[in-house]
Amino acid sequence: MKTSQLKFLSISSVVLLSLAASASAQDKSFAPPRPVGVSVGLLGATYAGAEFGYTHQVEGGPRVVRDYGFVYNQPLPEGLDFNLNYDYATGSAKGVTSKQQLAVVGLTGYRSLGWGKAFLQGNVGWAWDRVGGRHDNGFAYSAKTGIEFQLAPKFVLTPYVSYEDAPKVHEQEWNYGVQGNYRFTKEWSASLGAKMDESHNIRYAAGVNFHF
Repeated sequence: MKTSQLKFLSISSVVLLSLAASASAQDKSFAPPRPVGVSVGLLGATYAGAEFGYTHQVEGGPRVVRDYGFVYNQPLPEGLDFNLNYDYATGSAKGVTSKQQLAVVGLTGYRSLGWGKAFLQGNVGWAWDRVGGRHDNGFAYSAKTGIEFQLAPKFVLTPYVSYEDAPKVHEQEWNYGVQGNYRFTKEWSASLGAKMDESHNIRYAAGVNFHF
């Protein structure tokens, strides 16, 4: 990762969380009322989820990549979550099949506001890549920051920016995205999202979550 990118992510994260702290410390008479009852968002919730993603690549091949993922989230002390993610992606171009797996664990720190939660997440893990007869694998890490806005009693919207890097499998990218999550019942919610990387490849995703 370039030094400028590291500085940008660090500064933006500090500013984001500082703004969140300032907003939460303001006079309560100027803040929207806090949600009542069960939190409908994904931060601070115990859940397991499955996700399907579809990526359209505008540079290089394959043009279409499909991925299948699993996520588990477990709250720790207030304001901190443990998360585990696994993702399997596959695509083909000119008769050559590409397959990639990624498994990471991480921590998400967040600050609750009256209208949402500002967060910063860090993950580390391992990536495996197979293209035709070539195999690579190696260390992977990522950082993500954003705000989970509660826009309705059962709906949250989360804009975010993230950086992902797996040097051994030649994966390095900034992503800019948004995800919406709707809580149908106390136990079930569904998510829809989209993100774009620096090369303008666009990924769409849909998922379902079971809340414990």
